[in-house]
Amino acid sequence: MGVGDGNGVTPLPSRLQKKLVHENVRMKLNRLTVRADKPVIVAELILPSDIGGWWVREVGLYDSTGTLVAVASYPATYKPTLAQGTGRTQGIRLQILVSSTANITIQDDPTLVMATVNTVREEITKGEAASAVKLKTARKIAVTGDATGDASFDGSANASIALTLADSGVSAGTYSKVTVNAKGLVMGVHSLIQGDIPALDASKITSGTLSRPTSGNAGSATKLQTGRAWTFSGAATGMGWFDGSGDVNVQLALANSGISAGTYSKVTVNAKGLVTGAQSLIQGDIPALDAS
Repeated sequence: MGVGDGNGVTPLPSRLQKKLVHENVRMKLNRLTVRADKPVIVAELILPSDIGGWWVREVGLYDSTGTLVAVASYPATYKPTLAQGTGRTQGIRLQILVSSTANITIQDDPTLVMATVNTVREEITKGEAASAVKLKTARKIAVTGDATGDASFDGSANASIALTLADSGVSAGTYSKVTVNAKGLVMGVHSLIQGDIPALDASKITSGTLSRPTSGNAGSATKLQTGRAWTFSGAATGMGWFDGSGDVNVQLALANSGISAGTYSKVTVNAKGLVTGAQSLIQGDIPALDAS
């Protein structure tokens, strides 16, 4: 954009002009934009504080070949310099009305653009920014699923959410033998059997003899009078039909927890049904036993 003083007179622009009446300075544009509300191209020039000492009365826009493509008169404004004691940075805008801007592509050089107050205000009104110290509206961050918790977050500081596990219904305590799934949830509590007992010395046998009953009887039937459906829900789901006439195999479906599935001789679980420790049996864990 070229800026001139019109030789002391504000000139009347003409279509036939090839140059300004008296050009004082020609500089690269600060910004070139298209207005969204009407077909107008806006060319913006920033005159730094060290340029001036003359009146601004005319402006012209040049293309890449140096041809004057638009010209306009400008309200007479004196542009001082720092040396005169009242230097200032001055912005000049040339608005060009065209028939249409539909096929116009604006190309900016980001190394030349200076953010003016008007430019900043325009961007603020758009409601968008690359970054901010905090959010205008704090947001609630909530987590659900196996654990629950929430916190208010506006970006001004880190957030910490205390998670709470839902009760599983399993009483906290230490058990001699349990079965856990891949989630670490206790799926069964069992009594010890002979195969679970490690080799013991005689000090663990405190009563009884080395003989045991070899006979006994209990009430029995071929099958139940009424068959029953076994339905599993909760941590595992499945269903099977049982009337005592044969064995029942129920296929259970469980979700993986990331914990290796298996049966352990001795574990500690919390109130959530999660295994928190696994140990080997020691002699102190074995109750007093008789010879059976």
